[in-house]
Amino acid sequence: MHKILFFMMLLLLVCTGAKAQQKTHAYYEQFYKGRENNLVRFQKEDTLDFDHTECIYHYSITDSTLMTTRKSYEILQIGKSFSFMQEYDTFRQDSCFHVMGLDRVREIDYYQVVERFPGQRSHHIMIKDHAKGEVTEEAYFGFNYNTYTEPAPQFDWTLCEDTMTVCGYLCQKATTCFRGRRWTVWYCDLPLSEGPWKFQGLPGLILQAEDASRHHVFEAVGIRKSCQPIVRKESYPYRSNRKRFIDMYNEVKTHPFVPEGTQAWDQFGNPTKPASYLFHNAIEME
Repeated sequence: MHKILFFMMLLLLVCTGAKAQQKTHAYYEQFYKGRENNLVRFQKEDTLDFDHTECIYHYSITDSTLMTTRKSYEILQIGKSFSFMQEYDTFRQDSCFHVMGLDRVREIDYYQVVERFPGQRSHHIMIKDHAKGEVTEEAYFGFNYNTYTEPAPQFDWTLCEDTMTVCGYLCQKATTCFRGRRWTVWYCDLPLSEGPWKFQGLPGLILQAEDASRHHVFEAVGIRKSCQPIVRKESYPYRSNRKRFIDMYNEVKTHPFVPEGTQAWDQFGNPTKPASYLFHNAIEME
């Protein structure tokens, strides 16, 4: 079933355009020449659950300091005991590697897959453990994997009579104030008390969510039934609490550490100037 589901994905990978291939090989010429056939060592994986529903969201973040918006796609896997959200391209990369066989992926295969599904190349996951009533966030910044776990937040929802169609589903409006932002969400009649990020607690699946400033906007673009493993990779993260996590994230992005003489490189091996301020806008302000 897993191989059938992602067969077309691999066909697309094989047919990657000449331009992307040239970039990949240019990168290897500079950094990995002679190592193309080395096998990749993947992180160990822990299967938390199996999903029954997957919802893909378009997610946009705006940094008001840089006046820049970044867009990505996120996938929410919903299982009986866990839900798991991560960048969709990361999910697709992992799916390709599993189809290839984790013990057979070479370095050139790895980077061709990453070129095909580049995303934002960030490690950021959100795990809801329904049995324990906990939420875990994990992200890579400051040269470390960082994580914290907290009790699942209780949202004080106000249900409204307004309706709107999102992703083909008639949705109802709800609002809440949460940790410094006022949110408007739209939930459908699918009986899943779930949503993007930490959102939950409504009678149906949340398909759209945006804060009052529209600096953070989630919008569902696809919903499907599934039976895929919900997998967490072994990362040995630095464990802290939510406040410390947010403070470290803001500090790293606002004042990134750049050792003297550092030469920065872009994803294709071209030299670039180290950044003195990195794109960010923490979703929680308190």
